Amino acid sequence: LSGVKEADPILQADLLYTQLQQTAGLNVIPVNRVVEVFSALRIEQIQSEEQAAIICNMLGCDAICVPTITAYDPYDPPKIGASLHLFRRTNVMNAGVDPRELVRRASPKPNDTTPARSNFLQVVGMFDAANGSTRAAALLYAQGRNDPAGPYGAKGYLIEMDRFGGFVYHSLIEELLLK
Repeated sequence: LSGVKEADPILQADLLYTQLQQTAGLNVIPVNRVVEVFSALRIEQIQSEEQAAIICNMLGCDAICVPTITAYDPYDPPKIGASLHLFRRTNVMNAGVDPRELVRRASPKPNDTTPARSNFLQVVGMFDAANGSTRAAALLYAQGRNDPAGPYGAKGYLIEMDRFGGFVYHSLIEELLLK
């Protein structure tokens, strides 16, 4: 959603996967398996809770966590706006799934005034390494995760976009788990 082509969606999903893997009590399905299901359904992204439920059923998982990039500036100091959506599995059967039907159902219905039922959690954040509190949190996160003999040390998390992205996803996951 950022409109910036440098934000590779597969790389961002891998960064999120890496952070989720480090969370105690979670068994996380690799990104390539999820991409295979998307390909089989001929969809590029999850557009509804029903799609999320079908994907969860196909993967045999309890939930799916979808990252969204809303702002992306990889230059020093890096900035990332991101959100995480956690869709929980429901009892939707996936027999005879038609991808066109999934897309049609994801589209809003005209004149639909019924409130949307929420079966997901969402967290949103804007992380700017120029901000003092963001910098302090990133450096705290970097403790024990960086090579102290490296040229940048912990400051590498304030310069390298992939490391900064890992910090961002770690922060969002932490917030999501507190909900």
